[in-house]
Amino acid sequence: MRQLAINFHKAVSYWNNTEGANMDVYGNRNDERWGVDVSGLDTTLDIEGVAAQEVLLGHLNTHFDYDGGILPRHLDLSHDGHISLCLIEDGNGNPIRNTSDHAKNNPTEQTYICDYDIMVTVQEVSRPNREELGVLFPSI
Repeated sequence: MRQLAINFHKAVSYWNNTEGANMDVYGNRNDERWGVDVSGLDTTLDIEGVAAQEVLLGHLNTHFDYDGGILPRHLDLSHDGHISLCLIEDGNGNPIRNTSDHAKNNPTEQTYICDYDIMVTVQEVSRPNREELGVLFPSI
């Protein structure tokens, strides 16, 4: 059986819709960047006979309330063999699709640029028989 093990890391910094990254809502520069525990997203999913991309997108869309859904074009293959996802979020971690409208309707609410690093491992999983178990655990 083939399985897709996925682990997530999230890095966050300030976002200003006009000024961009590392700027707070008032236009002040702030280079602070911090990690947020998103280990609740970590999982192992069965990919036997199905497209791994669709399984990953299904998992993301189950956990992210993103208007229109997370699509393949929202993901990027990193040079280090990870998949990345970048979202603008409010202070509660809710993705914001239309940042212009959000800034207009919430002019003093701080927003954040959030980089999700998705580490993927493809695993071949089998159930060992008695002889194979004997090799793995020779003293039993």
